[in-house]
Amino acid sequence: MDTRVKELADRIWGRGVAGRITERIEARRDAIARRHVTESDAANDFPLNEADAILITYADSLRQEGVAPLATMHHFVDEVCSGAIGCVHLLPFFPYSSDAGFSISDYRRVRAELGDWSGITTLAGNYRVMVDLVLNHCSVEHPWFQDFLAGRAPGRDYFVTADPAADLSRVFRPRAH
Repeated sequence: MDTRVKELADRIWGRGVAGRITERIEARRDAIARRHVTESDAANDFPLNEADAILITYADSLRQEGVAPLATMHHFVDEVCSGAIGCVHLLPFFPYSSDAGFSISDYRRVRAELGDWSGITTLAGNYRVMVDLVLNHCSVEHPWFQDFLAGRAPGRDYFVTADPAADLSRVFRPRAH
């Protein structure tokens, strides 16, 4: 394991505890490195089990001057995680209008500031990649919602509205802010 990680673990937990933790991390990394995705795995609907380590992240969590965030993420997983990560779960990377990326305006594109589909394809060539499709959220800018507002197919059938006379006073969406 990277010396910097061991030194950090020693400072956080002390030598005895850190040594046991880093040994477990190294064993986990080695176990993952021995696993290979085979054709039968691929036919098994993306098999995951307790031996899998998954990095869940927004594509722009890491930034490097002059490098697309998706490329920076791939470099980070390759170099820093050193085989400990077998799967990367990318939180929404589509263009959006609000809601921290969950109000998607185009499901077919990658936000330009992150890179493009080739960045995701390259990452998927080396790791399993999971993504959030987020069909239950949609931007007011999305063509489906614009079709709904105009009464045009197919969007007019994609959204459900409440009866304006319904008493919704007891319904609320909890938010931290």
